[in-house]
Amino acid sequence: MSVRKEKGIELVPVPSEKQEEVTLTKREVARLLEFGERVENYFASPQDIEWSHKDGKFYMVQTRPITSLYPMPEKRNNKRDLRVFININNYSQAMPEPFTPMGEDIIRAVVEGLVTKYGQKGNQENRLWWYQVLGGRIFLDITDFMRTEKSWNKFKGEDPTDKDPITTRALLQLLERNREDIINPKESVKLARMINLRLIKLLLKTGLKYCYGMYSPAKAREKAVSLGENVIKELERESKSLKTTEDKIKFFREKASLLVTEGFGIVFYVAVSSTYLDQARKIMAQYLEDTSDLKYVEKSVPYSVTTEMGMEILELAKHYHQKGEKPRAQDEEMVKFLEKYGHRSSIELEVGVPIWREDPRYVLDLINSYIDNQNYQEALDKFNRGKVEAQEAIERIKAQLEEKGQKKKAKQVEKLLINFRNTFGGREQSKFFIRQLLTIFRGMLLEIGEELEKEGRIEDKGDVFYITRDDIKSRNDLKEKVKKNKEDYALDFNKTAPRLLTSTGESIYSASLEVSENTLVGVPVSPGVYEGKARVLKTPEEGHKLNKGDILVTQGTNPAWTPLFLKLGALVMETGGPISHGSVVAREYGVPAAAGVAVNVNSKCTKNANIFCTTFSQNKIPYLPCN
Repeated sequence: MSVRKEKGIELVPVPSEKQEEVTLTKREVARLLEFGERVENYFASPQDIEWSHKDGKFYMVQTRPITSLYPMPEKRNNKRDLRVFININNYSQAMPEPFTPMGEDIIRAVVEGLVTKYGQKGNQENRLWWYQVLGGRIFLDITDFMRTEKSWNKFKGEDPTDKDPITTRALLQLLERNREDIINPKESVKLARMINLRLIKLLLKTGLKYCYGMYSPAKAREKAVSLGENVIKELERESKSLKTTEDKIKFFREKASLLVTEGFGIVFYVAVSSTYLDQARKIMAQYLEDTSDLKYVEKSVPYSVTTEMGMEILELAKHYHQKGEKPRAQDEEMVKFLEKYGHRSSIELEVGVPIWREDPRYVLDLINSYIDNQNYQEALDKFNRGKVEAQEAIERIKAQLEEKGQKKKAKQVEKLLINFRNTFGGREQSKFFIRQLLTIFRGMLLEIGEELEKEGRIEDKGDVFYITRDDIKSRNDLKEKVKKNKEDYALDFNKTAPRLLTSTGESIYSASLEVSENTLVGVPVSPGVYEGKARVLKTPEEGHKLNKGDILVTQGTNPAWTPLFLKLGALVMETGGPISHGSVVAREYGVPAAAGVAVNVNSKCTKNANIFCTTFSQNKIPYLPCN
C-alpha cells in the first residue's frame, strides 16, 4: 500500500493481520456509489474515476471516459426488469463490422416497413422499442420470447438450422443463471395476438412458394430467378424516374421492406431442398450400414449464382494467363464480369461500402493471385470432378438399395438427391437479389450526396453514408455531424461486439466451454481431416495473402468470400452453424470446416498461430497457439 512519509510516498507491505479487513463501511460504500453515479451522469458516459477519502469525505482526483466498454442498451417502453438482447449482425449474418449510419437507417426502414405492413395497428410512436443500435450493430430485445421454460427447450439439442450454436449455448447459460428474473409466463409473447389478416396473407403466399418447390423443384428454382430479375428491372426503371431528393427518400421508405418480402421471400421456392438430404439419410439408414456417400452429393452443386461467379473468376485467370496479360478494369472481359457481379461488396447488407463495380481491386487481385500461383486449372478440375463424384455417389446409393431388394426406395432416394442438386444452389439467389436492391439504393444515395455537396451541406458525396434520412430532410449543414459520425464509426469498427447484452451492461462474447490446453472447440460443419498453416483474415480483400492449402481462420463469411474457397485446405470460423454460408460452401467444395470456434481473430496469439486440425467430423481441434 502507499503511505505518505516525510520524504514522500512510499510503498510498504500491508500487515498480514490487516489484509482481510474491510476498509470502507457499508454506508461509505453506498456514498461512493452515489458519488460515482453523479460523476457519470455529469459527463454522460462511463468514467474511470480516481478518488481519495479523508475526514469522512470523498474527493475526485481525476476522471476519464471509459471507451473500451460496449454501449449499454437503453431502458424503453417502461421495461425496468432484466432484459436480454441478441446481436443480429452476428447471429443472422456473421457480420462483425458495424453499419454506417445510413446503412443502419436503411435496415431500420426495412423493419419499419414490415411492422407497418404486417404488425398490429397500435402505438406507432413506440413500435420499435425492441430494436436498438449499439456500437453500430443491431440488437433485438428477445426477453419476452424467453419467459417460459418451454421456449428454452426449442434451443436445446442439436439443430441443423441454428445460425450460430455458440450464441444459442451462451443464451441458454445466461437464461439459466438468471432463471428467477426471466421466467414469467404472464409477460411472454402471445403469438396469437400478433396474427392479423395481412400477416396471414403473407404466410399463405410463403407457404404456396414452399409447396411449389415441393412439387416442381426445377421450375420453382427458375421462377425464383425470374421473379428476382423482374422485380429488379421494375425498381431500376422506377428509381431512374425519380428526380427530387424527397421522392427518393419516399422510395426508400416504400420499397425497403422488399429486402425481406421479395429478397428473403424468393428463397422459399427452394427452401424444401434443405430437407432432401435428411430425408434420404433416414431412408438409407434403414437398409444400409453406411450413409457417408451423401457427403459427395453436396459437392459442386449447380445453379448457384455465387459458385458460378467463382468459376468465372477462374476462367478469367486462365484467359489472361494464356494471353500473357494482367487484367484491367476497362477490359471487355472485366466489364462484362462486373456488369453481372459488380453489385457485390465485401459487406453484403451495407449500402455504405463501395461495390466491386466502383472499386474492382479485390476481383483484379484475386485473378492475379490465381495467375501467379497457376492453380486456376487445378481449381476448375476439382470443381468439375466434384460434379462427377456427386453423380457417381447417387448411382452408387441407388444400386446399393436395389441390391437390398428396395427398388421403390432406391427410386425415391434417387429422386430426392437429384432434386437436391437441381434446387439447393438456388438458395444463393436470395442474397444476390438483396445485394442488387441495395445497389439501387446506393446509387440513389450517391445522387443525393452530389446534391448535398453542391449545396455545401457535406464536403463529399460519399459523406451521405454517415448521416441518416432525417438528417437529409433537416436542411441543416451536416459537415460537423459527418465528422463526428465518422469518428464514432472508426471507434465502433475496432470494437468486438458481444453476442448477447443485458440491460445491466453484461456483455457476453461466447459460451462457457470446457476446453483442454491447446484445444479449440467448435461445431463440425464439413467433414474431413486436415493439417496445415493457419491464415487469419478479417476481410475477403485480404485474400491475396492466402496460399494454396492454407487454413482460413476468420469471423464468418458471405458470398464475397466464395472465390477464395478454391484455395483453402480447411476453414475455421468464429461464428455460424451448419447452414451458414461458409459451412454450405465448404461442403460444396469438399473443404473440411468448423464453425462457432472461439479463436478470437483479433488476438495477437491467433494471428501468429499454426493450427493443426485433426478431424473436422468431431468438435475438438487440437492446435499450437503460438509459434
